[in-house]
Amino acid sequence: VLGVRHPLLPVAIFAAGIGAMWIPFAFPDLPLLWLGLVPALWAGMSLTPLSGALYVLCANTAAGFASSASVRSDRLDGDLVSAIIIDLLIVFSTFVTMLLVLFRDQRGRLLSELREQREAARSQAELLEAVFESISDGMILADPRTGSITMHNRSARTLLGRQVPARAPTSWTDYFAVRAADGSRRMVDSELTFLSGLEQ
Repeated sequence: VLGVRHPLLPVAIFAAGIGAMWIPFAFPDLPLLWLGLVPALWAGMSLTPLSGALYVLCANTAAGFASSASVRSDRLDGDLVSAIIIDLLIVFSTFVTMLLVLFRDQRGRLLSELREQREAARSQAELLEAVFESISDGMILADPRTGSITMHNRSARTLLGRQVPARAPTSWTDYFAVRAADGSRRMVDSELTFLSGLEQ
């Protein structure tokens, strides 16, 4: 997400998460509970699902040890509300981390599948284009709605003796100098079967 990852990035995230979970217990009088969300977001935006699960396990374990130490030293002074708030923060941080990690993993899988499908479609299109271009008979494909030329092969260009227009010409018979089979006369557009199909 953030570009090239440093190999020590997971270590830094784990250390930040453990520290952020320990600090609220070490200084219960200070409003530092929000610190637990910072490494949780960082982990969610950077770690893999497995690393994210390990991060959550380590951070929650550190919070459990810190809570036990605080109870033994009476730092929380029996404040049940503070303990509940801290527990809720731990649960919320865990939820945020795993939600972001799983969302990023699913997004990466979908993007990878999309890239593979695009590559397969491109390869198939290139193969079909190569086959179409190698056909010995002249072939021109036109849009049935507009009459615009969509594809034509090398044989068609050779047979017609001129460039195939991208748009439908005003008169096909005039543009290509189409004559009857015996060569006795110039044909008109109404005699071309594919044009009558377009008009329908």
